[in-house]
Amino acid sequence: MDTSKLLPGDTILYSGSSFLAKSIQFFESSPWNHASFVVNNNGTLQVIEALGHGVQFNTFEDSFKGNKNICAIRPNFAFDSDKCNEFALSLVGKEPYDFVDLILKQPFYTVTGHWLWNPEGDGHRLICAEVPVYVFHSCNEMLFTNWGEYNPKMLANSMQFTQVQ
Repeated sequence: MDTSKLLPGDTILYSGSSFLAKSIQFFESSPWNHASFVVNNNGTLQVIEALGHGVQFNTFEDSFKGNKNICAIRPNFAFDSDKCNEFALSLVGKEPYDFVDLILKQPFYTVTGHWLWNPEGDGHRLICAEVPVYVFHSCNEMLFTNWGEYNPKMLANSMQFTQVQ
């Protein structure tokens, strides 16, 4: 992927090859199993992503390791880039990973088409695909009112994003 084309606010989708990645792809019927959010961290573009230890910074190089395919998508809507970037940076190190969402809520939704409890999310625990939509919602409450109901497949299929060429 040509990272020189990326901007703060872009979302990156990943297709990994680990057992967990393949399981997510299988249950979601999607090539995508992970998502991250591009931020400007003191003049350097990086990603923030929800991983096992919560929301954390990562370089593009480290974030892309072990992934077969990577795709960047860009919002089709206007947003305050500085405000969203600032909010995204504030999540790093503060938000734990939502293992309950990954293990129970996402599979339940995949099988039934319905979400278990708290479809809006609580902002205290996040999975990867919730990070970008939570950031956009926090900067404009009219966007992604159901931000707790997202997975990588939904981001990839959303009409609110366009693939970065």
